[in-house]
Amino acid sequence: METVTQYSKAKWAKTLKVSTSGYYTWLLERKKRKEKYDKQRNKVVLLFHESKGAYGVERICGILRSRKESLPCGKKNNGSRRP
Repeated sequence: METVTQYSKAKWAKTLKVSTSGYYTWLLERKKRKEKYDKQRNKVVLLFHESKGAYGVERICGILRSRKESLPCGKKNNGSRRP
């Protein structure tokens, strides 16, 4: 939606049936979430490359946890892909 410049943000808010202030808040939070995701992704990619591809998900998450980094490495995602 941000790439489409022919429509105003107020029109998007009306189309989505939300308040304009709510829409602006969502846009701001969306930008912050993207920045946080990019930082987390860069940390994971850096650890992966430092290990020359030897470290998997569990070890990378363990390293980040030991460094007190906030990263969603919970067990809740493990049940979604059962054989």
